[in-house]
Amino acid sequence: MPAMLDNSHRFVWLVVLALGLWISVLLPVAAQVRVPGELNRYFREYVGLSDAEIKQIEKGTALAKIWETGQKPEIRVFGAVYINAPPAQFVALHRKLEERVDGEHYLAVRRISTTPDVADFSELKLDDEDIRDLRDCKPGDCMAQLPNWSVEKFRSSINWNAPDNRDQVNRLVRQLAVDGLKKYMTVGNAALGTYLDKDYPVNVAETFQALLSRFKALPAFVPEFRSYLLDYPKATLPGAEDLFYWERVHFGLKPTFRINHMIVYRASKLPTAPFLIADKQLYASHYFQTAVDLWVCAPDMASSTGKGFFLVTIKASRQHGLTGLKGSLLRGVITGRTRDSTEKGLAGMKRKLESAN
Repeated sequence: MPAMLDNSHRFVWLVVLALGLWISVLLPVAAQVRVPGELNRYFREYVGLSDAEIKQIEKGTALAKIWETGQKPEIRVFGAVYINAPPAQFVALHRKLEERVDGEHYLAVRRISTTPDVADFSELKLDDEDIRDLRDCKPGDCMAQLPNWSVEKFRSSINWNAPDNRDQVNRLVRQLAVDGLKKYMTVGNAALGTYLDKDYPVNVAETFQALLSRFKALPAFVPEFRSYLLDYPKATLPGAEDLFYWERVHFGLKPTFRINHMIVYRASKLPTAPFLIADKQLYASHYFQTAVDLWVCAPDMASSTGKGFFLVTIKASRQHGLTGLKGSLLRGVITGRTRDSTEKGLAGMKRKLESAN
């Protein structure tokens, strides 16, 4: 204590010191969040995160980065954030599909019934440009991306000279979506067909399998979950929940219609068991030849509050038109948008879940 303080100042200084000691005893010291060993090794060895980037995640700041695969047509984005909330709350929020709509990247999202029906697609309406693309579509030369089994339908089933050709197209699109989804539910990836819109055919099932093969050994990415993604419905996954939905998204140069299969799974009821979620693309009208978003909720077992988890996501896709000079420029735009939207989405998810606790 300084010798020059008079009695009144000495008294104030002692009160402040006592208050500080009292508060430090009563208030718990915040535990330092640490990425657990297995996940830490994954971040370092497979994703290539630096110490500073891992520290960023541990401090609760969302991180997203482009994760190169060496395949120019492929885009893969890694993201992670620590969220101080029960992981089950993220799973519940992820199921609330309509809440994804933000007017910027997600324009519309709708759940599909367990027995698909055209009523599930009643709000789906193509814009004028998409309808013109379909009118001029033929195998090997089409601005719209269509499976081989549906190309001829638009040539033979639509009276393009009729004043109601727009309504005819929308009705056919809805019916084809239902037929394709029902077939997928019966035979799996083989129903996804082959895209014949460009010079070379793209077999969707083979392309998806190749994309998934480049996923490295993600902790808790259990073999049965991967098998289910590849071999649904022949493969079984007890306890898994299957949801189907369609969406209109805007991540490229024009809005895109997609149909997705969401799988929610937890390997066991043990508190250490992570939640796994996959959003698997079944069809996209533009750009995306195949895609999957994987989410892992790894519980923070060191948390003194009994809650908290590391949310890890990998968004992977193979897209048309990303090679060559023009494609490289487009790829730069798309990867930047995807990285930014991933980081923004993780930060928003953290705010939403933590504010509810």
